[in-house]
Amino acid sequence: VCRNVMCTSNPSVCSRKLMDEIVGYTYAMHDHCLPRSGAYHEIFLMQGEEMAEKVQILGSTPLEEEPLYGLTYLPRKYKVAVAIPPCNDVDVFAHCCGFIAIIKDDKLQGFNVTV
Repeated sequence: VCRNVMCTSNPSVCSRKLMDEIVGYTYAMHDHCLPRSGAYHEIFLMQGEEMAEKVQILGSTPLEEEPLYGLTYLPRKYKVAVAIPPCNDVDVFAHCCGFIAIIKDDKLQGFNVTV
């Protein structure tokens, strides 16, 4: 499960327009990493009668495939960070996946990816 997606919060590192564009990509990454199946809730949060509602006849749980993780569900804390140079207040290299904005002439060219 993606625990969080962070972005540089210092507004002085780039123009407002560029910051809005990069934050927009950050929100898109966050939304893409949201779990689509109920696996996390079933394993860690649901107890008692809520679980009974998910159980089908003969006691089998419905098979749900997670689009990002597939059939194998790994309950790992996955963290993502987006840095806007020269500021690295999110410590991009300490996260599972990092994106470093490539900026040229006040335009976003793309991202360098760290794993």
